[in-house]
Amino acid sequence: MRLQAMMATYGIQTQTPHEVEPVQIWPPRELVKVYQNLGVSEKLGLQGRPTRPIGALGTSKIYRVCGQTVLCYPLVFEVSDFYLSHDMALLIDDIKSELHFVGKYWRLSGRPTVCVLIREEHMRDIHFRELLDLLAQLKTGYCDGLKVRTGRLQNLISSSCIEHLDFMSTLDVDLDIKAFEQLQHASIGYQSLTDVPRAITYSEDSMSFKVGCVSVSFDLVVVLRV
Repeated sequence: MRLQAMMATYGIQTQTPHEVEPVQIWPPRELVKVYQNLGVSEKLGLQGRPTRPIGALGTSKIYRVCGQTVLCYPLVFEVSDFYLSHDMALLIDDIKSELHFVGKYWRLSGRPTVCVLIREEHMRDIHFRELLDLLAQLKTGYCDGLKVRTGRLQNLISSSCIEHLDFMSTLDVDLDIKAFEQLQHASIGYQSLTDVPRAITYSEDSMSFKVGCVSVSFDLVVVLRV
């Protein structure tokens, strides 16, 4: 893949969704769907877990769901139409805050595993080099004083915190789970940052404009051990 090839030129190890198989990468909202079935009882009138987001500690676990192994990426990588979700400086700060929060409050057995996602849209951001600097810093084993470890998911999963959602095997429910999928490209294309076109700068009429909603797929996975 062209994004993975470009990241490799900077010495940053990444994996595509195909390369982490049979582990599936889920958006956190899909895990919320699963937890909605926790404790459901029509007889007792119980409706299960409320549809609250899964926090940083929850997305740092490996899950076993109906025979499948699942890792969720953190909420900070969820794409929305709100402009702050496209702010590279804010994303970098959120990643650091996420790692420090997990490192400070993790109390479970097994080690936390954090999934960092990189998408092609990031390459076109004028501050993408700052994200590269962060990834290079993580590669050294430290993030602002916090000790971390990067590696292939297959090498880290044996010591990860694994939670078995056994309640799903006893339920007869049909969940519409949309796992994270890999983008397909005809050629590698970009080999360095100089090959990546910057985002087009344009102006809109100040009185009337429309915002188009774009569905964006992620390309690469960087797995961290905190």
